[in-house]
Amino acid sequence: MNITFAFYGGLTRRCQEAPLTLTLPDHTATLGDAVAALGDRFPDAWEALERAALAVDDQIVSRRTSLEDGMMVALLPPVAGG
Repeated sequence: MNITFAFYGGLTRRCQEAPLTLTLPDHTATLGDAVAALGDRFPDAWEALERAALAVDDQIVSRRTSLEDGMMVALLPPVAGG
């Protein structure tokens, strides 16, 4: 299963690849599983990946969202503002 990730904000520096397509095992079921695979690939970015919001088709989605082959996922780091 191929999932493409687009990184934004500080994640672009930490992951150094944008966009990135990962080939994941068929048993990888959710976006949370896919983000864990990213954490394995980029251990220095693990904390930022865990806090990032996930978006698919311009919609914020849960880490429990089921994966689909060819899915494009945007990882959005948290922002502060007032």
